[in-house]
Amino acid sequence: MKKFRKSMVLALSIALASSLAAFSLTACDHTTPGTTQPGNVDDPSAKHYTVTLDANGGTFADGTTGKKTISVQEGKPIDFETNAVSLEGNDHLGWYYTSGKPWPGARAVTENVTLKAKWSVAEEVVTYALGISFAGEDVTLTYEGGVYQFFYTGSIYGGYTKRPALYTIYEEALTEAMDKDDKTKKVLYRAESNYEESTGGEVYALFYNDGAVELFYKYMFQGIWTDYSMIMGYWTYEGYEPPFTAPEAPEAGQGNAMHKDWYNPYAEGEKPDKPDKPDNPDNPDNPDNPDNPDEPEVSLVLGETIYTAAAVNSKTMTMEFHDNKTFSVHYDLSSMGSTGSYVTAKGVWSYSEEEGLKVTGLTEYAEAKEGCVYSEISGNTYEIKIADLLAAIPEATPVYTALSTNSKTMTARFDSDHTYSILYDLSSMGSTGSYVTAKGTWNEKDGELILDIGLVEVENAKEGCVYFTTGGNTYEVQLSELIGK
Repeated sequence: MKKFRKSMVLALSIALASSLAAFSLTACDHTTPGTTQPGNVDDPSAKHYTVTLDANGGTFADGTTGKKTISVQEGKPIDFETNAVSLEGNDHLGWYYTSGKPWPGARAVTENVTLKAKWSVAEEVVTYALGISFAGEDVTLTYEGGVYQFFYTGSIYGGYTKRPALYTIYEEALTEAMDKDDKTKKVLYRAESNYEESTGGEVYALFYNDGAVELFYKYMFQGIWTDYSMIMGYWTYEGYEPPFTAPEAPEAGQGNAMHKDWYNPYAEGEKPDKPDKPDNPDNPDNPDNPDNPDEPEVSLVLGETIYTAAAVNSKTMTMEFHDNKTFSVHYDLSSMGSTGSYVTAKGVWSYSEEEGLKVTGLTEYAEAKEGCVYSEISGNTYEIKIADLLAAIPEATPVYTALSTNSKTMTARFDSDHTYSILYDLSSMGSTGSYVTAKGTWNEKDGELILDIGLVEVENAKEGCVYFTTGGNTYEVQLSELIGK
């Protein structure tokens, strides 16, 4: 069912921690073992490991390509400067394990390892039997095991707010519906998404047999369920000829369905089962992808509310700050004939004298009048009074210390206000105490540790432990001990 074509697309540039950024250098290569790492005195009697560097289409400085094998003393870092690579017209994005995880540049070698260069090089784009487009742009689809998926952020109320969702299409069900098409005006297929609200609201897609596809937001208004059409586009499937001609798609969502009088079997019968939220790290638009800061992790665990900021342009929206450095955006349901509120966005926040207030998630923020920060989320602006927020923060105390697995001078201290600090022990320099080399926030999600992505790479390893690396040092965290506090 698949056919392939190649087109040039720019690979997503991954913002790595400070140590990785230093290795976007130029090249050197051979395929025989090297022994001495310049600037890093080698002890021939010590244990050594084999490090294989795969240029991945690039060229080493001596003009050779392919793989290069070097010998590195145990506990020493790899000399990437001497063994750098280049590829004309591309940036070197760093060295990666064969599993796809980045290798922190200053990490000490403790075993044999193979690393592959990553480039901002043209990648192969796959065209499948199914094609979907909105506003003249083809949607990026993924396909595996008979299941198509695509991510799209729909707009409602003239773009006043957004509804991001990952849609799932089961190929077998879609082709079965096409085979049974009786050429009457009808909905052929309904695709569910991973978006849902505590009130029962949801987002889904309808595929019509005129080649149109429409994205809907279902919500309750004054006790009545309403299906709001966010946007209409087009779909094709190899070998399928629609019996009708689809209308011209409007530029934006129009509220009412373009095919509201067409037969919709899913409005009368049972809907398809909603799939589990899938893992899709290769799609940069996926909200679960840490390389995409525009979408929050919706299953983030919220703490106790310590401060609430009101929206300056809405009477129904508020932004709550929690004691575990998370925030949530709430929609007041009283205007819809109901009680309480539901969360429309989540994220994490932090504050320091050096950087001020930092808010992540579906947000942009800027300091405005003295003492206030205005945060914009999905069309609503929230006024945050810094003094009031800081006064509400509980006093921080250390709750857990993680030791470095490859350094005797580095530790990671976790505090009760859900911040952490990377500390360097000054005793090796003839002094006392320690100084902070990095700071960040930590949190819990579904029994897992979350650190601010971009500073660290998080890896779940042996049961009960999390290992994370920053600045070339790896720290072991006993998760039950940290979360239990």
